[in-house]
Amino acid sequence: MAENIETSVFPVPEETAKRAYIDKHLYEVMYKRSVEDPEGFWAEMAEEFVEWFEYWEKVLSWDFTKGHIEWFKGAKLNVAYN
Repeated sequence: MAENIETSVFPVPEETAKRAYIDKHLYEVMYKRSVEDPEGFWAEMAEEFVEWFEYWEKVLSWDFTKGHIEWFKGAKLNVAYN
């Protein structure tokens, strides 16, 4: 079955890459931080890119055994406003 896995790589057109918000290096730095410090990383992203009516009590809480995950508990926002 492994022979059915898509392995093609499609290069990003140069014009698109020039307009990109981040480059490959910054992506790798951000990705590493998101894995090493997910709460700190996502709190920063949420503060930078989302207008909140009320901030959160806790960025992330999870219990993988129970399948329970909560993001930005206690926060309030209006998605249409953002």
